[in-house]
Amino acid sequence: MRYPPRWLALALILIVLRTTLLVLSVSNMHGLQADEAVYDRLARSVLAGNGYSMQGEPSIFRPPGWPLSLAAIYASLGDDRRVVVALQGLFDAGTALICGWLAGGIFGARAAGALAFLIVLLWPPFFRESRFMQTDPLYCFLVTATLAGFARLVRVPDWRPALVTGVCAGLATLVRPTGFVYLGGLLLGWFVWRPTGVWRHIRLLPVLGLGVALVLAPWTIRNYRVFHAFIPLSVGTGQQFFGGGLLETDGRWDLERWGALGAAVIERERSRVGRSLSPIEEDRALLRAGIDNWRRSPGASAVLWLKRIWRMCFLPVTGQERPLLRIGFLMTLVVLYALALPRAVEGLRATNSSLAVAGMMGIALVFGVMVHSVLFTNSRYFEPMRPMVIVLAAGTLARWRASSPDRYSPISTASTSA
Repeated sequence: MRYPPRWLALALILIVLRTTLLVLSVSNMHGLQADEAVYDRLARSVLAGNGYSMQGEPSIFRPPGWPLSLAAIYASLGDDRRVVVALQGLFDAGTALICGWLAGGIFGARAAGALAFLIVLLWPPFFRESRFMQTDPLYCFLVTATLAGFARLVRVPDWRPALVTGVCAGLATLVRPTGFVYLGGLLLGWFVWRPTGVWRHIRLLPVLGLGVALVLAPWTIRNYRVFHAFIPLSVGTGQQFFGGGLLETDGRWDLERWGALGAAVIERERSRVGRSLSPIEEDRALLRAGIDNWRRSPGASAVLWLKRIWRMCFLPVTGQERPLLRIGFLMTLVVLYALALPRAVEGLRATNSSLAVAGMMGIALVFGVMVHSVLFTNSRYFEPMRPMVIVLAAGTLARWRASSPDRYSPISTASTSA
């Protein structure tokens, strides 16, 4: 879908203004917070020629996508925090542009594309996370790029978009291990919409897998050489599952208590086997401990899981002492979800492959929440899914804006039988 040059010029101005505001909002005087320090140390270890290591030991707890990106930024542009934040803002801009392209193509309305672009660009949680030197902006951009590649694949079932989609999903997985979850949810949505269409193009699934495998292969080979185990992602699932399911902390982030309780689990396992544990063995011990917690208290654990879903989908990352923020965020999300739902349902009933992508996104959202809620405890981990909600909501807003039903019609494609 083509947009008027003045729209594109305005989009560029907004991107520049937002990025400038981001840069002005940070300072090198601010110390590194939380995971920032971990990524910074990994990046500097790579630049110093010490490999991907922490405290002199090879690391496997963090996938290398963002630390290597950070190392490349340090090497080429310096380690000024403001430079990193500026690039984080550009990742957000890329996410916004892709969402505009997606919404315009899915719903066949320029207004939908413009609205999706604006909402993503102005979404406060994206602005907040871009001020940190963490994975969120790059990860969200790559997840949205995966969605764009998949939308193209559904409309034009061919090996090229399949390979590109797989590569994007692989890159997202190199930034966070859950990157492949979104592709799985979209494939499930495709199957729900048109099972016969998926089987007709089953040959494309190995191409998708090849794209993912090509990206993950170097990291997998490195892990096998260093740890003598097949680890295509990274370890840490057990740690997340254990911490998120602790009844003692109500499943909330409590790193101090998590550390103490987790250390006790690892010490018991070390005593049992009579030797020190590898990072892989430590993570597996925590995973078993988390499963045992569920077995001992299935009812309470199920209630805690529902609480995690609630926190992930409806509550801000911070603000327990700021009720107005929490209520405002909740009301905004309820409106967004209410706007998104009709388009997701309509997409599942559509015969047009473009509009059907909306239904696939709806399935992917539900699938993503179910998977992530097992591991994570707050809405920061929903934000990579937020662009799908915004695209769907923009479709409803564009329909309301149209003066007649004829102005709202999905783009027709030659691939409606996908």
